[in-house]
Amino acid sequence: MTFPELIDVGALVLAVVVLVVAARLIYLVALRFIRPRLLIKDVLGPDGSPSQAMTGALLSEMHRLKEEGAGSGLNFVTGNDKDIELPKDVDLPKELGLLTSVANYFPGRISTVSVTAHAATARGFGVTISLNSSDTKITSIATLWEHDYFEDGDHEAADAERLHRMTLVAASWLVYRLMEQIGVEERLQLITQDWESYALFLIGSRLQQQLRLGEARSVYARALDRDPRNRGATFNLGVLDLLALDHDSAVQRFKAVVEEVTDEAVVDASPCELDRLWYRASYNLAAAHIHRWLESSDSAPTDLTEAKEKSLEVAKKADETISLLGGDAQTRLGGKYADLVRFLVVARNGALALYADAVRRR
Repeated sequence: MTFPELIDVGALVLAVVVLVVAARLIYLVALRFIRPRLLIKDVLGPDGSPSQAMTGALLSEMHRLKEEGAGSGLNFVTGNDKDIELPKDVDLPKELGLLTSVANYFPGRISTVSVTAHAATARGFGVTISLNSSDTKITSIATLWEHDYFEDGDHEAADAERLHRMTLVAASWLVYRLMEQIGVEERLQLITQDWESYALFLIGSRLQQQLRLGEARSVYARALDRDPRNRGATFNLGVLDLLALDHDSAVQRFKAVVEEVTDEAVVDASPCELDRLWYRASYNLAAAHIHRWLESSDSAPTDLTEAKEKSLEVAKKADETISLLGGDAQTRLGGKYADLVRFLVVARNGALALYADAVRRR
C-alpha cells in the first residue's frame, strides 16, 4: 500500500470517528433538551414563602421512584418492585442556556407542577397541587387534606413531619397523573392502581423504617381499605405479622401476594417476567411455614413440606434468571443487570439456606 493510500485510509478512519462522536453528542443533547421534562416550581409553605423542605421531599420521591424501586432487601419493600419509566424527566427549574430556550418552543416538551401548602385547620394541613402544560394552562389540579388520609391521633406529630408526609401524598397524586399519560401495561407495574392507597403505603413504609411498627400497621390497613389488592402493603403487613409471631396471618398474606403477582406475570413463561416481589413473598412464605412449624407443638409436617418446595422453587428460578442475565459476573462487571443479579443472588442463597433448614428438621 502506497503512502497516499495510507493517508486516504487514515482520513476515512478519522472521518468515521468524528461522525460517531458527533452522533453521540447529538443523541445526548436530544436526551437532555428535547425529551419531555417536568419542572417542580412554586412550592410554597403555609406562610406563602418557598419551602425548600417540601421541594426536596417532592423531588426526592419522584427520583426514588425511578431509581431505587423497592430496595434490595428480602424483608421489606418501600415502593414499586419494577423501575417505573415516567413519561417526563423530573427536575428543578434552572438556567441552561440558549439550547433550553430554543427547546422550550417544542409543543408539550416542558410541563410544570406547582404546590401550595395551607395552614392547619379542622381538616389538618392542606396541599394544593397542579399539573400545568407548557403554556401554563392547568391540566389537572387537586387539594388534599390531612384529615382524609390520617387519623386524628396522627396530628400530634410535629408540623414539619406532617407537611413532609402530605408532600408524599402530593407526590403520589403527581405520579399517577403522569402515569395516566402512558399505556396500561406500564401502569400495571405499580403495586396498586389506586394513588391514595399508594400514598398511604409510602407513609407506612417510612414509619416502618423508623421502627414505629404500630403506626405503620395502622396506615397499611388504611391503604388496604382503599385498595385490598395493594400488594406492597400486604407484603409489609406480612413481615410485621412475622415479627409479632402471628404466623398464620403471615402465611395468608404472603400467599396472597404470590398469587397476585403470579396473576400479572405468568410464572411458567419466563422467570425474567417475575418482579422482585414474587421472590420476596415466596421466600418469606417459606420462612413463615418454618416458623409456624417451630412455634406449634401440634403443627403438621405439611408446613415443612411447603417450606421445602417453595424455597427450592425460589432458588431454581433465581438461578435460572441469573444465568439468563449473564451470570454472577454481572455484579463484578457493573453490567446492565448488575443490581437485579445482585438481588437474585441474595434471594437464591437465602432460599437455599431455608431449604437446608427445612430438610434438616424433617
